[in-house]
Amino acid sequence: MPPCPMYRYLALAWNTKSPDCTAYAAHLSKSFQEKSPIWSRIFHHPGLMVFHEAGNPKSMQAYSLGKNGGVILGRLFTRAQDDMSSSAKSTIKNQEAQQIIESQGQYLLENFWGRYVAFMYQTQDNNLQVLRDPTGGLPCFVTRHRGVDIIFSHMADCTRLGLAPYTVNWAYLAAYLKFPLLQRRKCGLNEVSELLPGEALHMNNGRRSRHILWDPGKIAADHNIEDPMEAARLLRQTTKDCVSAWASGYQNILHLLSGGLDSSIVLSQLRHMAPAPKITCLNYYTPTPDGDERAYARLAAGQSPYQIIEKEISAATLDFGQLSGLALSAKPADYLYQLEHSQYEAKLAQDVGAEAIFTGAGGDGIFFQPRTGLGAVDFAKSHGLSPQLLPIALESARLQNTSLWSVLGAVVKYGLLNVRWSPYDGLTSTSPFLNNERQNSITLDDLTHPWLTDAAHIPNGKRLHMLALSAPPTFYDPLGQVDLPEQVYPLISQPLIELCLKIPTWILTTEGVDRGLARNAFQYDIPQKILTRHSKGGINDHYKTIVETHIGFIRDYLLDGLLIRQDLLNRERLENTLTGGEAPTGRNHLDIMTLVSLEAWVRSWHDVTPGSKRNK
Repeated sequence: MPPCPMYRYLALAWNTKSPDCTAYAAHLSKSFQEKSPIWSRIFHHPGLMVFHEAGNPKSMQAYSLGKNGGVILGRLFTRAQDDMSSSAKSTIKNQEAQQIIESQGQYLLENFWGRYVAFMYQTQDNNLQVLRDPTGGLPCFVTRHRGVDIIFSHMADCTRLGLAPYTVNWAYLAAYLKFPLLQRRKCGLNEVSELLPGEALHMNNGRRSRHILWDPGKIAADHNIEDPMEAARLLRQTTKDCVSAWASGYQNILHLLSGGLDSSIVLSQLRHMAPAPKITCLNYYTPTPDGDERAYARLAAGQSPYQIIEKEISAATLDFGQLSGLALSAKPADYLYQLEHSQYEAKLAQDVGAEAIFTGAGGDGIFFQPRTGLGAVDFAKSHGLSPQLLPIALESARLQNTSLWSVLGAVVKYGLLNVRWSPYDGLTSTSPFLNNERQNSITLDDLTHPWLTDAAHIPNGKRLHMLALSAPPTFYDPLGQVDLPEQVYPLISQPLIELCLKIPTWILTTEGVDRGLARNAFQYDIPQKILTRHSKGGINDHYKTIVETHIGFIRDYLLDGLLIRQDLLNRERLENTLTGGEAPTGRNHLDIMTLVSLEAWVRSWHDVTPGSKRNK
């Protein structure tokens, strides 16, 4: 069975008191329907029209909130209650819809979870609220033209409306080079902004405001689960519930099994389902030693009847020509993974009949992988000079691979004296090739996620945890491949995220091990060699091979590129590195590949005009 097109939506919102806005919204609606005949208009009321291109109805759909109440787009599950597991929602009852609208989305956040964008409309006072779910699983971008707000998931659908050309936000790109995990309302285009996970956009008669409706800092501050045994029990139970809920929508799954802890946890929980879907495991490996995890993947798959397919990724077969066909997007991404994997995954999924691709991505952030001594700092900030502090400090020193005295110094400074600290402190430019003038112009405000703006009262390690959770998963294939099955990230689920926010960092890293609580929780589900493994598959050697193999293309592509012309990069430093005057070292190979991706994104927007072929 061929995969369904990826789910997409576009909405128009306007001030009904303005005749000009109303007329222009009607014009845009007519134009969009003419250019997108297979799309459906699923909600229409003065002030709001919502269109969608339906994907797999078992995984993504539209949930009506009543004739005039709006619509929720995506995938919803009920919250697990007592002994009842989460279950997929097929419809929203009238009473539920009323409570969702009257609470302005709070009822939705507290009683359901999933991957969605909700449009909640109150006709009596012409209030529209758009809410993106806390995981950010479904993209949500906003632009405004002639008084009409356009809310959409995929940039190509927005450009199909034939609006004025979009312009590159070079200040954003400079900040992106400093911190590629940058998540702000601003995007790579000046005319487009992003609705962040858990954020609501409120519109009333032409006025707009935003606020964080789902606040991870509040969840972390208001709850604390400090019993390691209870925390482990809840972690295993909640993970099992979330994985089972996502898998219930599919009969056939392709699972990306790296051999690491997180992908092995997902597979172990899929194995416990009854009835279990058909599962095919896929493991990628490189010829370089740090990129070969086949032995671990075989261990994980060996406990199940599932087939495991092993695919070598070689620098020699990497096709940079695919970068010329990037799908238009509102912000850049790292395209190397898609260059090496997308076409193969699409073909394999079709061959085995898979409806979705599962992955353990997100587990590092959720289960808390950073090897930092902040657990002891957090404990001291919460409990002061307790007898438990010393053993926790010893665990933190082990985790950070540093001395006890170093950890205790941080405990006094940040945990007891409350010296100012930010998870962005100490950030150096991820790219050594960023122009110094551009780098010096970047302020902390340019980087800080709204979740962290007023979070000084949150323990330091938990703020780092929140930062690690801030990047939403990839939904669309950046290369524009339409036959790729739906990507599912079962660990990036609201109930699991909320649970881990409630667990202090010193419990998440129990025994001085990254993701220590997760290792304990799944000790009877995962092979011992994977549980006790503390290294991760590396990509540095693979990136080094790519740069060396394709140095001619990379040199010409970057030195004659738009990033150089806009003075975003230090040309002399980059040229020395790419021409052999200064050999790349360490992470510089990754830095160079980041520049290639960013250059490709900028070029995708170069000379884009309304009605051009790139907009189709």
